[in-house]
Amino acid sequence: MLIGGFQFGGWEVFGLLGNMAFGSRFFLQWIASERAKQSIIPIYFWYLSLFGSFILLIYFIHLKSLIGILAYLPNVIPYTRNIILVKRTEKSKVIDNEVTTTPDSNGEPT
Repeated sequence: MLIGGFQFGGWEVFGLLGNMAFGSRFFLQWIASERAKQSIIPIYFWYLSLFGSFILLIYFIHLKSLIGILAYLPNVIPYTRNIILVKRTEKSKVIDNEVTTTPDSNGEPT
């Protein structure tokens, strides 16, 4: 189907979904930073980055667009790595908190 002279079908909707996911991460980061009153990057920023990039990569593979494929293929590596690092840091904080709040033999927190 043509809308305003542009082809618009299932693949275009799929590509727009990826573009919306990828673009929405900036709004998420902005809102999170405003709430925290400092610049932060929430883990969902990385999930949206990964999801949007993956969708757009599939879209550009379908189009056989080398430029699009090369633009989104390498993104998987740093986005996945950042998710791993955030999860590792969260796990470390939980373990540290458990260690510091474990009662000693007298029942007092250590």
